[in-house]
Amino acid sequence: MTIDHESRVRALLARAEHPETPEAEAQACAAKAAELMMRHAIDEAALRARRGEGPEPVVYWEHGVGGGDGHALARAAGL
Repeated sequence: MTIDHESRVRALLARAEHPETPEAEAQACAAKAAELMMRHAIDEAALRARRGEGPEPVVYWEHGVGGGDGHALARAAGL
């Protein structure tokens, strides 16, 4: 008997993202899905592509780091 790990991951993620799922259960489902994805080398991008979805949008935040005293690079690395 073959286990379809991708279907299990999709079901766990659907349960985790459902608004009626209690917070503790949602976190447990998300953690289990992440564990299965790591163990069985399942890529999130591949799951999204099989569902016909595109990649998640990239969020870009620009931070201005002040300081002319030579520590701006260290502060930028800390961000």
